[in-house]
Amino acid sequence: MHIYKNRPIEWGWRTWGDEKYNEPVNPDYSIGLWNFDAWTTKEQASSAAKGMTITIPLTAGDYLIFVPIDEREAYNYPGLNRGAVIIQISWTQ
Repeated sequence: MHIYKNRPIEWGWRTWGDEKYNEPVNPDYSIGLWNFDAWTTKEQASSAAKGMTITIPLTAGDYLIFVPIDEREAYNYPGLNRGAVIIQISWTQ
């Protein structure tokens, strides 16, 4: 998951093999599993990600944009890699 704080998503080009992709780049924060080939089922990936947290300091007026990143079978191709991202936000003072 890429997270942008108080700014729009930044886009950039990346080359993967013979393909070129325009995708979100340079997030302010990120969290997730970056070893894409380690898990072959959603259950394995969900288990590995359980308990991951990130702390982002916010003040009044700040905002966040969350961008799920999924490289397996190209997340932007309809029907090839369906799933869900669940975000739980806790506020502490």
